Amino acid sequence: MEGRTEVIRRLHQQAYTVINGFSSTVPAYDNAPSALVEHDMVHGTRLNVDLYFRYLQTRTMPTTEELGPLIELALMRQRDGVALEDILAVYQGGATMIWDQLTSALIEQDSTFMLESAAALVRYLTTVTGRIAVACSPLIVSDHVWTRGDAKRAVATALLSGASPPPGTLDRAGPLATAYVVAAFEPAPDSDPRILREIHTRTAADDGALTVSDTSGWTALIPAADVDGRGAVDVLEGFIPRSDLSETSPTFWAGVSAPATPTGIPAARIEAQTLCRTARLLDRSDSLCVGDDVLFPYVVATARPAHPYLERVSDALRTDSVAQETLWTFLDNSCNQLATAQSMQIHRNTVAYRLARVAKLTGHDPQDPEGSWVLAAARWHGRDVGRVAPDTEAPEVSG
Repeated sequence: MEGRTEVIRRLHQQAYTVINGFSSTVPAYDNAPSALVEHDMVHGTRLNVDLYFRYLQTRTMPTTEELGPLIELALMRQRDGVALEDILAVYQGGATMIWDQLTSALIEQDSTFMLESAAALVRYLTTVTGRIAVACSPLIVSDHVWTRGDAKRAVATALLSGASPPPGTLDRAGPLATAYVVAAFEPAPDSDPRILREIHTRTAADDGALTVSDTSGWTALIPAADVDGRGAVDVLEGFIPRSDLSETSPTFWAGVSAPATPTGIPAARIEAQTLCRTARLLDRSDSLCVGDDVLFPYVVATARPAHPYLERVSDALRTDSVAQETLWTFLDNSCNQLATAQSMQIHRNTVAYRLARVAKLTGHDPQDPEGSWVLAAARWHGRDVGRVAPDTEAPEVSG
């Protein structure tokens, strides 16, 4: 029969196998970028598991210094705008999930030991969450008292929605700038959380910048005036490691809107979000994107009244896959029939015949400039570009 130490070791290893599914099982935070949170969750859970099983073995509760990394993760979430009760709920949810997974795989001789460890788990969670609550409590404020971080988030949320900042927030957050660069960030798949956290922290910590996070990423308002679109990118690059911008596979995409007055920020936010999602859909190698970079798909994305017409063109093309493939190749070859024929290894007359079929199917001739524009727009719309704009009225381009 296994001794107590061996049982603890085995259960410790089993707990590690559960952690792999932790981020997809525990409820997510609403106000923090998931790409950052999932990395932090796994890291924090591993620390918790190690400390708990050490406590189980030694019966010595971790010191405040040993709990420091866990407390810092909780403070980081709170600085992202997550409520303390939500932070503690995730700790409880994670412990419950791991406990349920372990107890479902118990062997008969483990039962007595699990009763002992259950009581230990309650004592451990009470201690850990209590120390986290004490550490976070200085940041908890009433409706009438604002910390600077809370005030800046409240001001940013109000400006991005076109509302007035809550009373008392400007006194803590500082005065508004006359104009802002608006940047919407979304992490790339498998992005490096350390780089994301550095960028997020630098934008949020800047004295005049305002930042709001959500599960998909974050939006930053950076003070700047008298710059055009490319100049707005220059402003943003001051917050981003140059090494990241040189990568062919970006860690993130950011749509950047040229400076907007406070009253123009909601439209600039929609523009920035649309540009960011367009860059993500196109899998651009450049991290930063302004309107000039993706102008045609941006026009398609924001031309909502035209979307039903483009959908009908796309539907018509889908009825003839050969004609559609020829059209896409024709557009990719700058509407050159000979280049299209060579690319597809068919006769030029066959290309002309198929393009005529496209014109008959859709009512738009790909060999006519206006017809080719419509068909190209239908192609972008069919690639989900029409769905990247937020579900609001199309914004005016802000400069």
